[in-house]
Amino acid sequence: VSLRDFLWPPTSPMMRSLLNDVDAILLCFSPDVSHSFSTMMLVWMPIIRNYASGVPIIVVCCKNDKKNEAGLSFIEEDIASEVVGSHPDETNPDKVAKIYDYLECSCVSQSGVETVYSRATELGMAYRLNRIHSLF
Repeated sequence: VSLRDFLWPPTSPMMRSLLNDVDAILLCFSPDVSHSFSTMMLVWMPIIRNYASGVPIIVVCCKNDKKNEAGLSFIEEDIASEVVGSHPDETNPDKVAKIYDYLECSCVSQSGVETVYSRATELGMAYRLNRIHSLF
């Protein structure tokens, strides 16, 4: 399992080429930055759905200890309507990148970080195995 951080602009050719070779995506936002959640959903989700077709997405609130301070109680409701759950081979026959989970972790206590990476590994391996089996 490898981890890549996409710091390039969304339209960068380098970013698009890297998206072609991923097995899972952690789409992270910071609740204490007012535009972070909307940028994730309005800018990054369409790009990921376009260039990483079928790849499972996990949305991650990276500073859940700041969420209540920022007044972002709506996040779970917005994400819940998009989460499909399960494994890529079971619920993703149309090959559209979908949100498979919404997780939170803390920047202060480090709680939830292991869960985020365990879930990403689980979904990524299932997606990769599904891609390999579809070749035969």
